[in-house]
Amino acid sequence: MNDNFLRLNQLIQSEKLFNNALGNVSNIGNLKYLVLSDPKTASTTVADSLQFSINGTKKKDNVIHMHSNETCLHRLFPILKENDVGIKELVELRNSVNRNKLVIFTIYREPIGRGISHFFEDLDYRHGINADSKNINKFDYLKELFLSTQIGYLWPRHVHWQINKYFGLDLFKSNYDPSLGYGYLEGDMADLIVINMPSLDSASSFVKEKCNLDSFVLNDSNLSSNKWYSEVYKRLVSEIELPKEILDRVVWLEEPYLDFFFGNDSNNYKHDLYRRFGYDYLPFSKDIAPATPEILPDLEYENALYARRLSYIHDVQYD
Repeated sequence: MNDNFLRLNQLIQSEKLFNNALGNVSNIGNLKYLVLSDPKTASTTVADSLQFSINGTKKKDNVIHMHSNETCLHRLFPILKENDVGIKELVELRNSVNRNKLVIFTIYREPIGRGISHFFEDLDYRHGINADSKNINKFDYLKELFLSTQIGYLWPRHVHWQINKYFGLDLFKSNYDPSLGYGYLEGDMADLIVINMPSLDSASSFVKEKCNLDSFVLNDSNLSSNKWYSEVYKRLVSEIELPKEILDRVVWLEEPYLDFFFGNDSNNYKHDLYRRFGYDYLPFSKDIAPATPEILPDLEYENALYARRLSYIHDVQYD
């Protein structure tokens, strides 16, 4: 076992990272699944359901659930960042003591629903609004707050980019079938299961087969519709009005993912989305692209996203 593995093991034990079950080199071999998915994509439901399918409990003995290397490891455990250790090293450590390949799950959710749900999930953490706040039932206030901070929620933050960066698994190369809503990709360090969120229920048999589980039943967890903000959340979902320039920017950047995950139904989805807000959808071209926003949360990610988007325009629409 090399020095990096030993160093990570020491960090895991000294900082009590993750939980007791995965808190040392021998037990980290118990890790079977990594749910690495954007926030509010039913990833908690998938992680809890996987663990429950293994041993009838939601205690994460065999599953790690996170949204990114930075927010879920480096922000919570700065010592990992200081030692240049992250999710890739964690999986390498796990693979050194378990020859059975790890399976990574990632789930896609369309941008508007994902963004609104993420906004409400962060009300307390980012905006200091909780069940006792005087502003929780002020719809106009929350609507304006969402629109003023929309770049942090509607802006594409796909962890699929990180999965490719750290594990060499590009979901665009998976055998994902839009008519089914799920697919699979084999890799060297891990394998990848890709699911479109509306297809979670129908993907259960597929997950059961690929993971060699006796059963796999979804147990809903962390639903926005069941939380203390549920009523105002439902109202914002149904009544929010997005300015066209925001919608254009979101759809323009998200389009490669929309086309991949929805296939032949992608154009119908885009037309319906624009009509929902009272606009007409016009296909983008080289001459029609939203301006780069002033606030960018991650320069490296932004560069990769723009490069993929511009390549997509050239390769798909103009070759």
